[in-house]
Amino acid sequence: MRILVLLIAVLQLSFTYAGNVDSLTKRLFANISPDGTTRGAVVASPSKENPNYFYHWIRDAALVMNVVNDLYLRELDPIQKNNLKEMMLDFAIFSKDNQQTHTLSGLGEPKYYVDGSGYFEPWGRPQNDGPALRAITLINFANDLLANGEESLVRELLYSADFSDQSVIKTDLEYVSHHWREASFDYWEEVQGQHFSTSLAQRRSLLMGADLAIRLGDPLAAKWYKEQAKLIEGSINAHWDNSKNYIVHSRNIYHHRSGLDIATILGVLHSAGNDDFYSVTSDRVLATSTHLKNSFKEIYKINHNSNLGVAIGRYPEDTYDGLRTDSLGNPWFLATLAYAEYYQKVKRSFTQQKSLNINETNKAFFAELLGEKSISKLKKISLKSTAGKNLIKALDSQIDGFYKRVNYHSSRSGSIAEQMNRDNGYMQGARDLTWSYAAYLSALLSK
Repeated sequence: MRILVLLIAVLQLSFTYAGNVDSLTKRLFANISPDGTTRGAVVASPSKENPNYFYHWIRDAALVMNVVNDLYLRELDPIQKNNLKEMMLDFAIFSKDNQQTHTLSGLGEPKYYVDGSGYFEPWGRPQNDGPALRAITLINFANDLLANGEESLVRELLYSADFSDQSVIKTDLEYVSHHWREASFDYWEEVQGQHFSTSLAQRRSLLMGADLAIRLGDPLAAKWYKEQAKLIEGSINAHWDNSKNYIVHSRNIYHHRSGLDIATILGVLHSAGNDDFYSVTSDRVLATSTHLKNSFKEIYKINHNSNLGVAIGRYPEDTYDGLRTDSLGNPWFLATLAYAEYYQKVKRSFTQQKSLNINETNKAFFAELLGEKSISKLKKISLKSTAGKNLIKALDSQIDGFYKRVNYHSSRSGSIAEQMNRDNGYMQGARDLTWSYAAYLSALLSK
């Protein structure tokens, strides 16, 4: 029996876009500790040529395994739950081995061979969001274990106050807390500078780490982590461009870009907490999501005159087509699914409020959903009003559209690649991208 609770969770989804959940989980699991790898390795894709993605990327693996942990937390069947727990433990052990492996950039090393050995070829390094995202995933797992009374396992493998024990979470948190000011490469491994998603992940990991440290009797570390998390907030706020009315994802880079990047939305989904700091309904995030989506409406042919949701890419100036870096970028499945998840979370947040305030920053978000005319004189929307009900309907329509877009371009067998061609919609890039399956499951779990 596969992921019983997940199946229950998607019963409320329409058959049109719920997808084959069993197929999604099987395809995801096929890329975790596959044949020819060390247990705990997560391959980005089984593709070994044109392109070769048969590596363990720290970022990708952390995001994928956070979904696995979510499945573990929800699973009811004891046999399957234990299988998921073993996956998480394998990942934690493999991660600890990665931390202790000699590399060119220490814990900022972006990827490893599937046997855990270091990768010494030229690459965009360091990538400092990796340790932060890995810490977030393993802290979530640690909290699940603690809730089940398995404190000794947590202390032995995941978090020890004694740094000499080199526990995996403590090691990542120490790295994050001492290196967050340093420039690093972005999600897409292309530009070095300061990145919104990286800083947001670093802040979240340190806040979560502080809570775990307190729980496990490490108060001095908790104090240090909280202090550094507070300092990071200034760096995060610096990404807001008031003249553009959106978050500029990467700063201090030597590239001419608009600053619009799906990594901003991904960063919010992966790293926003429950403290409303750049939450999904933050005015700045709402505004950015609208600018970003509209940029892709214009540049991709498959978005023109389409009754499907907007196909979303990485950033408007993208030149990577899945094989070449001097071509034209395409929509990505994981990016389009990120918008489905984002709008779902926005909807849930909105429905928990009695009314919504409209201001100059977030106005474009509401105008796109309700029409400029409908909100021109509104400063507040009551959720019980006609405008409020229409807003929720509009969000549902957008969410449905994103799923339809993904399903339309996926293969009939359920395989999902990295990208969909911007002109004809056919899949291209790495086949069976692990992050694509994780993004789909993450979206469904957030429904």
